[in-house]
Amino acid sequence: GAVLSSSLGLEATLQAILRLALEVTDAEYGIFRLLDDSGKDLVTAAVEGKNLEKPLIQALPREGKHVTGWVATHRESLLIGDLTLPPWNEYYFPLDRDLEMRSELAVPLLGTSGRLEGVLNLESPQVRAFNIDDQLLLETFAGQAVVAIQQARLLDALQEIAEGVLEMPCEQLLKRLVDITRHLINATGVELETTDRVFREGAPVGRKAQASLDGLGHLTAYLEEPGEWERKVVACLAHHAVLALRNERRSS
Repeated sequence: GAVLSSSLGLEATLQAILRLALEVTDAEYGIFRLLDDSGKDLVTAAVEGKNLEKPLIQALPREGKHVTGWVATHRESLLIGDLTLPPWNEYYFPLDRDLEMRSELAVPLLGTSGRLEGVLNLESPQVRAFNIDDQLLLETFAGQAVVAIQQARLLDALQEIAEGVLEMPCEQLLKRLVDITRHLINATGVELETTDRVFREGAPVGRKAQASLDGLGHLTAYLEEPGEWERKVVACLAHHAVLALRNERRSS
């Protein structure tokens, strides 16, 4: 996928994924809801559909009684053939009150570390409009969306750190870098150790994803199962830690 340069880039990417998902599954309506920074609400990031007059795109509580909340809580896909039948008739939250939907397909957006990013949801006025093949396709699209979300988040973080190298005291920047590392990859703990300082956050539980600071120390993240993306993030942030440390040494 293309590297994204801003949150606007992310929005356009999610919109494109949503349009494609509607096309290949013959769904008529779709919505991406992403988990906000608090982790409590699912916020609309993209919406698409025919004749949507007044789409209900307000934030929904992650643990609320609605289909999106069920998928977010159980972290598994949900294929509903008829929304008028129990128990789903009690869970259905309309995309537009003027339109009657009969079937729904929703899949979680899960990162490689198991982190929930949001939910991708398709709807149709037809009964049993979706099947297991549609579900597998939508899960593939969800995977593409997660990559886009992670790339956008990393780019935002790198921009903040690059500005910090020039503007913030080194100690403050390294503490922030540890915090950002933990947030980006959902690590249980992060440790940044230099020749004369150690910065820690969280608990050192799990397996290590570690990168050298070019002889100046190392940056270590602890995760249940670090993958290629997590190692890439740690290496990227370690590089910026090196820049900050070298900048500090030049200044002194």
